[in-house]
Amino acid sequence: MKKEIDFNICYGEEKQNLIGLLIENNFDDIYDPLTTESLRFFLPLNGVCLIDFQLHFFKQNNIKKIYVVVTHHEKELLNYIEKFQKSKKKYSDLDIEVIKMNKKIKTLGDALRDFKKCVEIYNDILLLLSDTVPVANIKEIIKAHFTNKEKCKNQIMTLILSHYTYENRSLNDDYVIAYDNFTFKLLLFEPLKNKNNLILTKEILNEINTKEKKNNKNQEKNLNINSKESTNNSHNQNTLTDSIRIAYDLTLPNIFIITPQVFKLFEDNFDYQCMRKDFIYNILNQEIKLEEIYVHELNDDYNYTECNNIITTLSDFRIYFNFFKKLIERNVHPFFSNANYLLPEFPKVIYNEPGVYKSKNVIIDHSCKLLKIVLIESHSEILENSTIENSVIGKNCKIGKNVRIVNSIIGRNSIIKDNVVILSSYISENVIINDNVFIDECCIIGKNMNIPCNIKINKYMRLSVYKYLKEKMKLKKNNEKEDLNKNMKRENDENKNNESNFQDDLQNKENHINQENNNCNILNSEPFEINNYIVKTKYSDDQLRLFSLIGNLQNYLNIKIPCSSSDNDSLEESDYSDYSVSKNNKTISDDNISCKEDEINNDSVNIDNVNNYFSNINEEKEKNSFTKEICILCKEALEKPQFMSHKILEMKSFRLSLNYTDLDVIISFFPVVWEFINKINFDKNTWVESFDNSKLDLLFSSFILDNQLYYETIYDLILNFSKKQFLTNNIKNNIYGSDKLCNAFEYIYHSDIFEFNYFNEWMEKNGSDDYLKNNERLKAFAKWLSEE
Repeated sequence: MKKEIDFNICYGEEKQNLIGLLIENNFDDIYDPLTTESLRFFLPLNGVCLIDFQLHFFKQNNIKKIYVVVTHHEKELLNYIEKFQKSKKKYSDLDIEVIKMNKKIKTLGDALRDFKKCVEIYNDILLLLSDTVPVANIKEIIKAHFTNKEKCKNQIMTLILSHYTYENRSLNDDYVIAYDNFTFKLLLFEPLKNKNNLILTKEILNEINTKEKKNNKNQEKNLNINSKESTNNSHNQNTLTDSIRIAYDLTLPNIFIITPQVFKLFEDNFDYQCMRKDFIYNILNQEIKLEEIYVHELNDDYNYTECNNIITTLSDFRIYFNFFKKLIERNVHPFFSNANYLLPEFPKVIYNEPGVYKSKNVIIDHSCKLLKIVLIESHSEILENSTIENSVIGKNCKIGKNVRIVNSIIGRNSIIKDNVVILSSYISENVIINDNVFIDECCIIGKNMNIPCNIKINKYMRLSVYKYLKEKMKLKKNNEKEDLNKNMKRENDENKNNESNFQDDLQNKENHINQENNNCNILNSEPFEINNYIVKTKYSDDQLRLFSLIGNLQNYLNIKIPCSSSDNDSLEESDYSDYSVSKNNKTISDDNISCKEDEINNDSVNIDNVNNYFSNINEEKEKNSFTKEICILCKEALEKPQFMSHKILEMKSFRLSLNYTDLDVIISFFPVVWEFINKINFDKNTWVESFDNSKLDLLFSSFILDNQLYYETIYDLILNFSKKQFLTNNIKNNIYGSDKLCNAFEYIYHSDIFEFNYFNEWMEKNGSDDYLKNNERLKAFAKWLSEE
């Protein structure tokens, strides 16, 4: 039986420690198809992922135990966290536990209820949703939370309030907040949708904790607040008296300090689905007020030097893109320029000219135009006459000739071919866009899409190859099962005696089905039909534009103001929820037949095959990118041996960042070393002198460990390259053949660039190889080595 949460008081100082709870906000489809194909944690932000900010935030605020809750792609998340902690040692002390929950969870309330079933909760918790970027030191806020908790026994939560502008205000940030100036107790949280006034009741005013209470003139007061006014008129939106602050320019980012009591309240009331409009609103409006909520207001306008913290919820692509651009130009913002310790470590970029930032190893043709704010990440290439304006080009991308990209983000490993136009759209990673494609405004292209030539993608379209593959696999399985059942029935009726032939036929059919199911690359079997890939959403075109990279909230509100009340009612129903889906949708708490049918359908389609297929492709691309970078560094080191030590450090740093091994580095740079050797005269003294001058001994000794696998791998590489008659670009291999193989081993041994450990063991393992079997001289060399 679980202990009651009141037993938390027995833990003394342990109750002063917060536990981190990071929940994937998959409760709306604003980011679809990105959040279906992956997680919001992996949104790119200036060369790192969103989760890097969140883990760094927990580390900075001394929160060591962290639970991460997801409903899908948990393996991808586990792999990322493992690599993250290995490559960045300062985060290795974080105790991170990933919890996978039912895919049917569609609200924050259900996630909290299920989390309480999985984990014993005794400590207060810092709850953070995956769409929130915390660049903040909140140690004082945490301390104030516990101090206030000792004084106010009914406290269940501390809210962190942030100031909004039209750049970071979401569509649902339309409410008035009022709190006591002295105690910071939250008194009012009132949505203003479809309202032009706010009523402060006698009960609210009676809760104000003042030293000199007013005479009982606390009649109901009607404060006319126009909810559509600009935030610039702060004197109309914020009313400050001696005892109460009423604000319309504050927002609630998705970060909350909560007590275990909050979980119990969610568990007791299944109507609590989202934190704002369900939980907070109802706690403040209950008749008997048993629980209290307190607030802390951040000074977070990053355009002023007084700013000390920033916590932003990336509710849609508009807010995300604006924040991304602030990070790119962080050195010109007073707060960001002095807050490096609050930010994760970013890849280094070079400031070229106003608004243009690029990594040192990118290739950009001199005829290209880079306008406004542009970020070009490492290993990307842009060919002739292309224009990049106010956009981000991710790592390892290739942009063709005469391409125009405006107000867009291009994900890593993507290929944009010639004469392509991309306007105000998000292109995910590993995408190929072929020649003469036009992508109109506010589109989203999901991972691994391959857009054929001469295609126009209209405004507001969202495309996903995962959607198509999933539906295709489901249809194939259903059809094949029906055909199989029909064939079985027909064969049984026609020829019951010929059982052996029937079994053979059945086995052939099953093998055929398995072979087709394993072949996930069914895209090549049919011509491209764009309607197969379209992801449908519940939003109107105006809303999709608002949520896009170029969305403008002020324009959107100006359009919507003239609507009639009936129009507003319909708009309110269609607006996205903070953390929840429509009330009509059932949650896992409901016992309904439709959920059961969905589970049966989901069981019949193993979408993991699709994920594995694309994961293999992505891993291969990442490996190629790693090899390419190591080869470049090795070439630079061999051309300028005086910088060998520096280049070795760069290689080690790069391989650590991607969680590769020293052996992977050796395998990657060996072709470059072989090409270098191939240019040298085939003579022992020449090799010894050249190897010494180029510091090859330092290169190999920096990565070889005293491990049999390392030495045998190098011997294998030498053997394999001696079997190649031609190298890259049809260059003749001067060390080709079994005779020269023996000489190569001898010359390398005398050059002393690495020890010849385990050579005899390697010879015995590969004794059947034609190059070694009859090579008497090499056998004699091995025998001599053993005697040495």
